[in-house]
Amino acid sequence: MIIAAVYLLIILFFIYKNGFFGIFIDKSISPTQFTLFFIFKCLAIPTFYYIYKFQYGGIENYDAGNFLRDSKIINDIFYDSPFEYIKLMLGFQNDSENTELFSKFMSRTNNWDEGISWRLFFNDNRSVLRIHSLIHFISFNSYYVHALVSCLFGYIGIALIYRSLKQYYISKEIWLLGAFIFLPNLWLFSGALLKEPLVLFNIGLIFFLTDRLFEQNYFLLRKLAYLLLLVFIVYYLKPQVTFTIFVLYLLFRSVEVLTRRYKTIWYLGSVIVVIVLVNFSFLIFKDMSMFAFINKKQSEFYDVAKGGIFLKDSSKFVRIAYDKDLVKVVSDKNFKLKLGVSYYYWEDSHQKDTLFCASNADTLTTYTLIYEIVPGRSGYAISNIQTNFGAVVTIFQSMFRALGFPYNFQSLMNIVVSLEGLFLMLCLVLSIVGAFFVRERNILFFLLLSSIFLLVLFGIATPNLGAIVRYRCIITPFIVLSVLYCINHYEARGVRKKS
Repeated sequence: MIIAAVYLLIILFFIYKNGFFGIFIDKSISPTQFTLFFIFKCLAIPTFYYIYKFQYGGIENYDAGNFLRDSKIINDIFYDSPFEYIKLMLGFQNDSENTELFSKFMSRTNNWDEGISWRLFFNDNRSVLRIHSLIHFISFNSYYVHALVSCLFGYIGIALIYRSLKQYYISKEIWLLGAFIFLPNLWLFSGALLKEPLVLFNIGLIFFLTDRLFEQNYFLLRKLAYLLLLVFIVYYLKPQVTFTIFVLYLLFRSVEVLTRRYKTIWYLGSVIVVIVLVNFSFLIFKDMSMFAFINKKQSEFYDVAKGGIFLKDSSKFVRIAYDKDLVKVVSDKNFKLKLGVSYYYWEDSHQKDTLFCASNADTLTTYTLIYEIVPGRSGYAISNIQTNFGAVVTIFQSMFRALGFPYNFQSLMNIVVSLEGLFLMLCLVLSIVGAFFVRERNILFFLLLSSIFLLVLFGIATPNLGAIVRYRCIITPFIVLSVLYCINHYEARGVRKKS
């Protein structure tokens, strides 16, 4: 913790002295305010650590602990074989089960491989692990240092978003920044070794680089370089979030620059065209519609939330219920299934096919334990999204779920989450109503569509309230910004009428 405190003082010095090399320099927000805001954000680091230590049994049982441990294992590869480490960082490693790399290092990780998963592109846990394996060179294996660097990444992302949007919040710049600083769930989860701070950083870069695409004094080659970097950023981590934000913001900026009349119609029309094209690409590359893919992710996530014991033999991957009475212990990591146990399994020759055995008859085969998942207590069932009227019901249901419904007031954490959910619900309703009355609607539609699309995606594809609280933290500031834009619009119109 001492080394983290030293790094914090260095960061604070640079934020106050030169705006951290110009990133936090602004006419409306002073260096002192930026510094104080970052101190407040960093208070989330010990808060997150101690909440998970005393209420949930320790971060080592959750993603933050898994990322720390796994990234240290990957960092150790450098000291064993620097060339192999560089190959892994660039994605050219051979980590199949018969390799030394797998037996010495990758087999000891939890998040590098997650077993069977229907993913959009790839397992983006690896992106986080690669980044934090580099941080281990300066962290001395301190969780607090990793969380501090994550917090800084998230704060830089906030500054970049602020710089892109502040032109729409004249005289309300401090409120714009505050929407990303003071919302409880974003504050808490951006102060941890998780994906969310890095996603926030990527969204900030998306705003910054997309704005540069429309700079008239930049040459075409430079803009192409920005575009390639944008594609990499969108792809690298949480592409379902970053792709949504990138496309909606790119269309917004394009309409603002290229059209003078009927901007709202052009914007909404272009969004519909992109949805059709994306669905068509899913049919080509995934052999299923976009809605079918979301439904598949929903089934997978809900199934994983049930927990289980995951085993492997020489030919198949097996999942049984989370119950040690179903297996006979051979050694610490080896088990045999008892007679009559039911299980799901995936054979190595065709891993995409989920098979089921109703009653086990093989009590001789020895299985190796891959990992265990404790059953979740906050999962919920939700109907699949369909291309009919029932989809409307599912969409509204998913938005309610994503904003924390049903609300729980039985503990301090649940009270904070529930009150925030109610506040966000109110902001969303007021923003939708305000959209009928404001004149310049494009920026408002960008904020609302970003919020609604991702809330629906989270609510349907991740049917677990505990996971949604974390996932939604990136997008909820945009809900607050939408209602803030409406308020600022009416205040500005009132000033014009008086003058």
